[in-house]
Amino acid sequence: MNLKRFLFLTLAFFVLLEIFLRFYQIEALSYFRGLKVIHQYNPNYFVGLKPNTRVYIKHYTGKWEGEFSINSLGLRNLEEADPNLKKILCLGDSLVMGFGVSDKETFCYLLNEKFKQHGYQFLNAGVDGLGSWGYYQRLKELLERVNQIDTVLLFVSPNDFTMPEVFLQRGILPDDVVEKKRLEDPQKKFFDTAQFVLTDWFYSFYVIKLTVKQMLLKFAIFKAELQIELEKTKNSTFINYIKESFLLPNKPKECIPKEEKKKIYKTLGSAYNAPQKILFSKPQKCPEEVPSSILKECRDFPKEIPDLPEFTKKAYQNILELSLKHHFRLIVVILPMQIEEIYCNNMNQYHPLRMYALQAKQYFEKNQIEVWDLMENTKTLCKQNEYGITDHFIPEDGHLTKLGNVWVSENLYNYLVKYLGDR
Repeated sequence: MNLKRFLFLTLAFFVLLEIFLRFYQIEALSYFRGLKVIHQYNPNYFVGLKPNTRVYIKHYTGKWEGEFSINSLGLRNLEEADPNLKKILCLGDSLVMGFGVSDKETFCYLLNEKFKQHGYQFLNAGVDGLGSWGYYQRLKELLERVNQIDTVLLFVSPNDFTMPEVFLQRGILPDDVVEKKRLEDPQKKFFDTAQFVLTDWFYSFYVIKLTVKQMLLKFAIFKAELQIELEKTKNSTFINYIKESFLLPNKPKECIPKEEKKKIYKTLGSAYNAPQKILFSKPQKCPEEVPSSILKECRDFPKEIPDLPEFTKKAYQNILELSLKHHFRLIVVILPMQIEEIYCNNMNQYHPLRMYALQAKQYFEKNQIEVWDLMENTKTLCKQNEYGITDHFIPEDGHLTKLGNVWVSENLYNYLVKYLGDR
């Protein structure tokens, strides 16, 4: 086959694939199409929200669905910035932006409805995928475009500068690490930018990207499993390894017993099939019994807390300097996102997944910045015979459900009433 024929057939394949994907509505692909519609490339923080966009997004497994409305400033807001009201920004990642619920169900929207009559407007400045450097760039951009910014609520995320080992093994890195690589490696930045733009223009490129990412993830899982098998061979003779692994396999043990899974994922069915109508798990008592799989990971609080990575500290320092330059009040908010850390904390113990919060608190408190840690209020996540901890989070996802957003808004409301009243 000559080169011209090969190029012609390749081009024809992509054209036909593009036509097929644009006109044949594949349900699973519709979710990813929706995400591309609301996003656009941003040269400062890579991924932003596309202004003046509205789309209905339904998760491909049915975990959640909702209306996404982006205003002219690229904010997930149903209304534009009001020049006559003082502004309070909700600055963060997907948790703040509100993956998992509709526009009117995000905690930032709920707070806006409560405080608008008092002369304050809450603006949702959250963008999925932002890390510490992204927060700084996003804030700097908004300070140039929005007047009367009175307060910035900075929401620290677990995956800004840390990541559980199981995800690291699969090649999933913290947001700050990814951003640092882009800033230091022009080739990576060019490649990431090119693929973002191409997948925005062409559905076919997006499908290819998703396929490659899935293959790389599967390969990473395979490597991790292979490593486990190699470790087994070191601790056993070849004959015993063959017997145990192939000839006389033991009955496989579940990482988490079925009864424990029921305790952890009580809301799986309701969250999948009725994301806007929470069907509560009705715990018989509060505080809830801690699953044994989590209980064994709880420990005493560490005596020493390591410093933040230098890249993260630099981003935070830049945000502090913006607060001094533009005269707004910076308040750091830590939302508990992982049920493991919540269960352990409610027993007055510590789970390693909470280290990110301890590191951030230590840094900001040293710099005399107020920190609102909602972990202190997590005992209210359980209401006997009504709802429990897991009802507030989308199973196997981690984002807040409608009930979770209500809980955050109610707790922040209490902080804000005191804060605004003391000023």
